[in-house]
Amino acid sequence: MSAGELDISFGVNGKRLAYYNNTSEYDGIQVLFIQNDDKILCGGYYSTDDGNAYVILLRFTENGNFDNSFNSNGKFLTDVESSANQNSKPLLLQSNNKMVIIGGYSINNDTNFVLKRYNTNCTVD
Repeated sequence: MSAGELDISFGVNGKRLAYYNNTSEYDGIQVLFIQNDDKILCGGYYSTDDGNAYVILLRFTENGNFDNSFNSNGKFLTDVESSANQNSKPLLLQSNNKMVIIGGYSINNDTNFVLKRYNTNCTVD
């Protein structure tokens, strides 16, 4: 394979399209990490038509398939803060593969900053 050429062994012909909920609502990936084990961790947002916003994490195997060892389907959805107007930014990946989600939210015009750390199995640390 020449430099700059698509790796056709990844996904379908070198590309991987993915939605959180198999719809085209409002998904967006904002950050991507290659983990020590060559798995691909993506962080971003998922917003529904009714205005609910969430942080999403997607993890893929090195060949572009969802990693079913990550939250059983390769997908994880979380609130930064429930019942709030959320402005979620994605994550940092620590050397131990724990994930730190960075975000903010406001309730009644009171803006707050939040950090949430998750274990590799998507439970809150």
